[in-house]
Amino acid sequence: MPGDFSFTHSNGQGISIVVSSFEDRNLFLISNLEKIGHVVDLLFPRTAVPVQRNGAPEFETRNLFGPDTGIYDLLISRLARVFCSLRLDQKPVRFLLGLDWTGQDEVAFLSEVVDAVKTGLTRKSAFPVTVKPTERSRLDSELAQSSQYNELYSWQKDLKRDEFVLLDGPPYSNGSLHVGHAVNKILKDFIVKSRVLLGQTVDFRPGWDCHGLPIELAVRKNSNEKEASRIRELAQQHATNVINEHKSTFKKWGITADWNNPYCTYDSSYMANQLRIFGKIYDKGYVYREFKPVFWSPSSQSALAESELEYNDMHVSKAVYFSFPVINFDISAVGVTRWKRREPPLISAMIWTTTPWTLPLNDAISYNRELQYSLIQFKDNEKEPVEHYFLVCHDRLEFIQEQLQRPFNLISTFNGGVFKDIYYRSIMHNELALPFYHGDHVSSTMGTGLVHTSFAHGFDDYKLGLSTNSRVRSFVDSNGRYTRDLGTRLEGKHVLKEGQDEVLNMFKKNILRQEDLTHSYPYDWRTNQPVIIRSTRQWFIDVSEVGLRCVEQINKKNIPFHAGNHDLRATMTSFLLSRPDWCISRQRVWGVPIPALLDIHGSNHHTSAAFIHAVADQIHDDYNWYWNATEKQLVELLGNRDTNPEDVKKSTDIMDVWFDSGLVWHTLNGRVADVILEGRDQFRGWFTSLLLTSMIAEDRIPYKQVVVHGFTVDDNNKKMSKSKGNVINPTTITDGSLKSPAIGVDGLRLWVALYGSENPGDVRIGQSVLEDVKLRLKQVRLSFRFILGALEGYNGDTPTRLNYLDQYILKETGRLEKKIHLLYRDFEFRHGTNETLQFLRSPFSSTYINLVKDRLYCDRIGSSSHKAVQYTLNAVGNTFIRILSPIMPHLVSEYCSHHPLLKSNLSSSYRELLLRGEQDDYIYEPQLDEIIKLTQNLRKKITETEPAKKEYVLKFAKRDEELLSNVQKETFSVDSELVELLGVGSVLLEGSGVTELSEISGNLYVCKRCRKRNSEDGDRLCKRCSVVLGI
Repeated sequence: MPGDFSFTHSNGQGISIVVSSFEDRNLFLISNLEKIGHVVDLLFPRTAVPVQRNGAPEFETRNLFGPDTGIYDLLISRLARVFCSLRLDQKPVRFLLGLDWTGQDEVAFLSEVVDAVKTGLTRKSAFPVTVKPTERSRLDSELAQSSQYNELYSWQKDLKRDEFVLLDGPPYSNGSLHVGHAVNKILKDFIVKSRVLLGQTVDFRPGWDCHGLPIELAVRKNSNEKEASRIRELAQQHATNVINEHKSTFKKWGITADWNNPYCTYDSSYMANQLRIFGKIYDKGYVYREFKPVFWSPSSQSALAESELEYNDMHVSKAVYFSFPVINFDISAVGVTRWKRREPPLISAMIWTTTPWTLPLNDAISYNRELQYSLIQFKDNEKEPVEHYFLVCHDRLEFIQEQLQRPFNLISTFNGGVFKDIYYRSIMHNELALPFYHGDHVSSTMGTGLVHTSFAHGFDDYKLGLSTNSRVRSFVDSNGRYTRDLGTRLEGKHVLKEGQDEVLNMFKKNILRQEDLTHSYPYDWRTNQPVIIRSTRQWFIDVSEVGLRCVEQINKKNIPFHAGNHDLRATMTSFLLSRPDWCISRQRVWGVPIPALLDIHGSNHHTSAAFIHAVADQIHDDYNWYWNATEKQLVELLGNRDTNPEDVKKSTDIMDVWFDSGLVWHTLNGRVADVILEGRDQFRGWFTSLLLTSMIAEDRIPYKQVVVHGFTVDDNNKKMSKSKGNVINPTTITDGSLKSPAIGVDGLRLWVALYGSENPGDVRIGQSVLEDVKLRLKQVRLSFRFILGALEGYNGDTPTRLNYLDQYILKETGRLEKKIHLLYRDFEFRHGTNETLQFLRSPFSSTYINLVKDRLYCDRIGSSSHKAVQYTLNAVGNTFIRILSPIMPHLVSEYCSHHPLLKSNLSSSYRELLLRGEQDDYIYEPQLDEIIKLTQNLRKKITETEPAKKEYVLKFAKRDEELLSNVQKETFSVDSELVELLGVGSVLLEGSGVTELSEISGNLYVCKRCRKRNSEDGDRLCKRCSVVLGI
């Protein structure tokens, strides 16, 4: 008696029906409002022994709570009949009711509720509709263990089928896993399990990115350790602990992978192979070391690559319009021969910059000789003792006037070529004249058309410095502070803080306007602090031609970059074509060394491919060999007799972690990955580093296609952050918390399927989303509960024949399976999951279950017709769990644990499901599709409620006569297949010019057992029910 009979009404509402049994009464909670409005007791006359009551049952009701309106009289009277028919009328029943059917037909609405109660009471499956949150985690663990999920990977590898290679982009081995990790790893698991289902053997070796700044910072913070070798030791321990924690959680999520053989970028074997590939790239001439601008993180004290930046759209910079006094500008050369004062006008160049901290480091002013420039005089200067003219781009005049709010007079307009050989006075050194240089990067769309240029602190600036053979010097140290070269007022001051304030104060007479500008600015993605552009000597990989070569190969081989039907190839090509040379060196201690010897008194370096390979061989046996080696040992290994160990020092730079993970293709041992899958941020990260390194070293693309997913956000589409309090821990989803009940591992996996797959945009998660997931999960469990309840006593017998209704659902399920396989093949897991859930609603529930319940509940158990239902439900159920096995493996195992033929050995049952492939070998009736189409069109025209309690006449056109004869040979029938397909009480066939169905008033009565209008005597059961009960 006790149980959960909750179901989804045909109107889409979820209706909770929970039954409890006590010594003195039974308790029924029935609600679609999540609250109770009435408490009603149902009392039966006492009898000495249980009896079968014929006719209308005797009972009375007592309203204990809520208005006594009688709105539930119909429901309670019908349930009283059900209790009597099932001999459950020996104890009172207390109803806790909270139903709302506003706007719906009362009889139709309540009939489904009554049917659900009857179904629940007559079925014996122990499969619950919901699992108690307190038991959810334990059940998931038991199912994983009994189904031997941890052995699934090795089992499928032993099958020796066609191989499918999934290359894992490594998560970082620092910190706990979040919902973003869940999206990524579970999507990969969908691929693994679906490919096994599709008949392939999958190679999936998980990995971790183990080096880099976050781990080093965590170790320094927790230990206050400063000695490099000790930091490396602690960092390795830290990464190992995190990897073990991650691995345990991934296994809990049901992830199938080669857990016994992961790759970790801190393994000495991985590092050795990385250095060998680096040596190969060096030997090809792609690696160079040079003093040039890089993105520099003062907070990390290291260079960064573009892929290590995050852009803060709310960064506030000091923006200034600034004037530099020009020395030798001949105004007569631009047509100005007269002025108002005796002394010639002062001439200044006006620039605009958002990095005023670089003003003391100014080397030149850039102009564009193709632009038109103007001399202007502000009107508020007209009465000054000395006139003052400013040089600006002519196309920017209107904008400048608007920004400065200072009207001006236009003095002259001229071509930019005039600036050749013009000089201006340095603001730091009054005696120093600095040049104007032409630069193609100068445009008329920003600033003043004259660009403040600092060769050491801008990429275009640096190129200009090289093209003019200028000296490039940096006077900013690794902490982002001015050096002593700039004088005592600036020495030691941070360029983005007090140093910049001091600059603005020192040169306030040159400032024409100052404002706070909110704009996008690069930040260090690890420390979340702003970066600067700073020249320093670094190692680079020349990718100037490699990006173009990659794009050509992507187009030639038609490599897809996609998320569902979103084509993202253009995004990839844009990153490849716009990428600057790759700065691969970092000034930290936890990472793979760049083997080299550096001159103590110069800028030269000493290394070679052979030297790098020799170091790799040593590191393969000893992770710390390079760090412990002396300069003398390294010189001997270098093999250069002319190098004095006392004149060189060991390079302590380490490699960019993106170079570490970008070489993971080498773990495939010459194979190409069939697919890689990562978040959309990896276009400028791992997707690119993987491609560039493989193209340089191996001249090939290391993958056949790329699948992309999005970023997680909350219900309101806001980025998750601890400060906003909207971060959701995956454990609270699977195991629950004080605020949220557990929905299990498969709840988490179903969320990933429905919200994370085929979506390059935002992946929403929050309470409303999780409520939706719970409802979808409950829908599946309701269907599974019905199937398993129907299979009580099923022994696997195959019936001699299936009804058309059975054949219909089997054929539709076979079509569904073929469709799902195609969707899985294209990595469309959201589409596939939605298709399956929709199929469970219709046609499985709304058509098949609705129509077959009469045969299932009322035909004799063991009869051929009853066996046909069980055979069909078993086959359909097996198809459902096959196609859902990649998405919700725990639910599939739970289904198997309650299945009479599968529960004896869950491990073998689960694996056999993956091996069966598409099961659709039944030979269907030739006119099945036409018959189903005809009867379903007729059903749509039935407007009466409870059609099973009504009689119908079916007038048919000549063209439909043959079809109808397959499902009803008699003129009149109460038990033909046509009656079942239409869901009515009886059908009278009449020839006519058009096929139509209508209700008639016949002479039959409603059977008190099966509730169909098919009985010839109002006081007796129908013939079928009389035979079944032996009456």
